[in-house]
Amino acid sequence: MSDSAEPSSAIARQLFLRTFSAGVPLGSAAAQLSRVMRDEVFPAGATLYRRGEASDRIFFLVKGKVSLAVDGMPPWIFEAGASVGLLDVLQDRSHRRTATALSAVHALSLTAEDYFDVLEDNFEFTRNSIVKIAEALHALKMSIAPSGGFGPDIATPSSRGRPTAEPKSDPLRAAFGAGGGLPARPLNLVERTIALRGVPALKSSGIQALTSMAGLMDERGLAPGEALFSQGEASSAIYFVVRGLIELERRDPLILAPFGERTLVGGFASLGLAEHAFTARAREASTVLELDKEDLFDLLELHFELVRSIFAGIAAEREQALLLKAAQQASEQRGAADSLFDVEPAA
Repeated sequence: MSDSAEPSSAIARQLFLRTFSAGVPLGSAAAQLSRVMRDEVFPAGATLYRRGEASDRIFFLVKGKVSLAVDGMPPWIFEAGASVGLLDVLQDRSHRRTATALSAVHALSLTAEDYFDVLEDNFEFTRNSIVKIAEALHALKMSIAPSGGFGPDIATPSSRGRPTAEPKSDPLRAAFGAGGGLPARPLNLVERTIALRGVPALKSSGIQALTSMAGLMDERGLAPGEALFSQGEASSAIYFVVRGLIELERRDPLILAPFGERTLVGGFASLGLAEHAFTARAREASTVLELDKEDLFDLLELHFELVRSIFAGIAAEREQALLLKAAQQASEQRGAADSLFDVEPAA
């Protein structure tokens, strides 16, 4: 539990939020956020929340340091300027880690409901936030070679990209027929909607929103070895794989990552790129659905459930990348420790 804190002035809160937003224009969102936030202080050793508790608040750290820990895994350490609890809120789940103050902490907190209200009421802020967070996610992924932070949950949700059986309760798949397989011919609107419904990151979006998205997409077929896009080209669209296998590649740093059916090529980090950071090539005959980024943002403004899906997808990718980064660092530390015992071979 937090102790009561002397309330920050509205101006002080807005100044902090502008610093925290790292260049994202806040506009009217600054005043709305400052009204719904409250000051909280935690002494060193205090618990902000525990693993398994409902994630109903987000904490923006003004001062201090917080550890997010779970048994058997390295803790994540966050300092002033970071948010705590956001990954769980965005993915609409209970807390996966326990948050503990490592020092005296001053935080500004707000409820999950208020946070989503701000996003829904201020679309330009929401759009700019998506792009900025995606940029930061891309930077994190680039530090994780050779996978690029594209773990199996992001790149291949099923074995080698092959879809597993879909839930029988899905009305679209039930209407399409048993098995939910897509035909080899070009897809019609209903079939495109079915394909999008199978993308894990879009599973919480409504049928109307997905149908609108499907109607704006272009279908592209790729022969084995054919490039979908090349590193350095303008990144003006996103691509969902509906058949086959697409591989991302980059030489510096060396990154190779496959994307199978029901995945977004490059993940949601691609929303933050003005230019492609990778070359994408079909490893086998493949089909993708292409959506212009501007069309996507137009859809997000009309269908807020898509905004929540995008943020949930970004949060899942960030969490996956953080886990892979921690594993990489642990491996490097073990390697460094092992090298202390290396000896020169006898002459």
